[in-house]
Amino acid sequence: MTIYRTPIDKTSGPNCGPTSIATLTGKTLGEVMAYIRQTIGKGPNWKGSTLNPKWKHGETFIKSGDIYKTLEHFGANPILDAALNDRYQKCQIKTAAQRLPRDKAYLILTGGHAQACVDGRLFDQNTSEGGDEARAFWGRKKKVSLIVTVDRLPETKTEEPKPMTDAVPTIHATLPETTIFGLTAASVAEHEAAFQSANGEAKGLRSEANVSKIEAYSVLIPVIKIQNIKKGSKRAGELRAELEMAGVSKACAKRYMEIGQAAAKLPMLKNVADVAATLNENDIKTEAALKNVCFPTVEKSLVEKLVDAAKAGTDTDDEALQALLDAAAVINPAAQDVANTLVAAINRKVAA
Repeated sequence: MTIYRTPIDKTSGPNCGPTSIATLTGKTLGEVMAYIRQTIGKGPNWKGSTLNPKWKHGETFIKSGDIYKTLEHFGANPILDAALNDRYQKCQIKTAAQRLPRDKAYLILTGGHAQACVDGRLFDQNTSEGGDEARAFWGRKKKVSLIVTVDRLPETKTEEPKPMTDAVPTIHATLPETTIFGLTAASVAEHEAAFQSANGEAKGLRSEANVSKIEAYSVLIPVIKIQNIKKGSKRAGELRAELEMAGVSKACAKRYMEIGQAAAKLPMLKNVADVAATLNENDIKTEAALKNVCFPTVEKSLVEKLVDAAKAGTDTDDEALQALLDAAAVINPAAQDVANTLVAAINRKVAA
């Protein structure tokens, strides 16, 4: 039986499409990205993002995309199985992955993300080398938007990976310098690979947490809109109290209500049935991003920033003014005479 693994040169970044293709074809990430860059016309600064279409876009559009073309190029024999796509459309990926037939492998798109699926396991740049069980996959609640069926790789025998050693190999002074460097580099590379794996899992957990947070707002916002719950109203207090009774902390409940009520007034969410989809389409994938849209920060001018800094570092307005004048004199010595005149005028006014 073929043992599928993520590419040996896997890296974190916006490269889920190439990583999934590499996993399904047994190629390296570099080979896949090189083909897409050279053949499909990606720019020199391209980091790996690909066009991820939905099933509703139609077969012609999907087959003209970079993912489908690349799977064809590397001999994966991609197929768009209409029955599978109709059956699992908008189904959570953890469910689809466990139920898909095991005689094939799959590239599954969930909104803007791509992942490989083999024997119920899911693979992307954030999973372990051998993939993750569907129920443990960081993005298990993501909804399926497209399934591309591909041929399984031929059966191969894969050597068991050698266990990593905790210690740096002993470096003897009698060894040639090139050998010492090689042993050191190999050890560092092993530990770096372990770091990247653990770091990827941590990022996956953060991404999953963000998905859950946005899903919570996607439930709350429609209720606030439909029930017309006004800020500071009795009903707003009742809903907040219910959140706390359900187990949401007091601070979180307060934040949910503040951001939720502001979000309910956003033009983008007016007359919208699927709040989650709209937020995703507008690249609002975290609570912080939603808060920034609801309460945009007005950038202060340089003068305002300087005034704030001067006030923060002094006790009185006169001292703040003096600090600003001193700063002006430092920047341009010619301003010293002006500063002296203003200070004298201030002193005369105070004396009077």
